[in-house]
Amino acid sequence: MKITMQSVTTRLLLSSLILLVAGSALAQTATVEAELRDVESRFQEARQASWHLFAPKAFAEAEKKLDDARDKFAKGGKIEDIRKRLGEATGILGECAQFETSASCCSRTR
Repeated sequence: MKITMQSVTTRLLLSSLILLVAGSALAQTATVEAELRDVESRFQEARQASWHLFAPKAFAEAEKKLDDARDKFAKGGKIEDIRKRLGEATGILGECAQFETSASCCSRTR
């Protein structure tokens, strides 16, 4: 096999491209992992605020979405699918916050 400057350049270019793609994938994984930790932290705070008592069905549904996101992340699922589940969990958790506000308003009027 004859090694030419063109073949060396092509191999270096391909190697650089592979490293770039791998680095990008690692960066996205780290970002999604941080997003996952952030949502988990929100759930801890919500549980401490008793949102699971104010809106048990909605809270359970949000937890299911979070568990699904964790599972997809652990299995190397698509990042957009994981982010979608995290967004759904966060949205439902926001609905639970409204129940807390309603419950605290009702308890003040009694």
